[in-house]
Amino acid sequence: MDNYFSNISLFKHLYTNLRIAACGTLRNNYIPTPLKPHFDEAQVKALPWNDLTVILTSDPHIQILRWKDNNIVKPLTSIHTGDSTVERMRQKLASKTRNTGVYT
Repeated sequence: MDNYFSNISLFKHLYTNLRIAACGTLRNNYIPTPLKPHFDEAQVKALPWNDLTVILTSDPHIQILRWKDNNIVKPLTSIHTGDSTVERMRQKLASKTRNTGVYT
């Protein structure tokens, strides 16, 4: 699903009424108010790189995952439970440097 259409009420409707499970990216403006502290900018900056947290919603079938890569990624899912993971060895990319040389 496209992240413009991923929100908790849609996923709840799909799962409850149609038995369709979905996974998509949650935009900041669709995070429910009680869950906003999990995405506080100061708290997120303090997280280590590659940190993965499962945040439960009011619906037991829908979870928000918070994963810190170079930015915070917020998958919304009614498919995954968050209790099974696949470990991959990843290296944090070095920061990009710009060529600031002067050409004559």
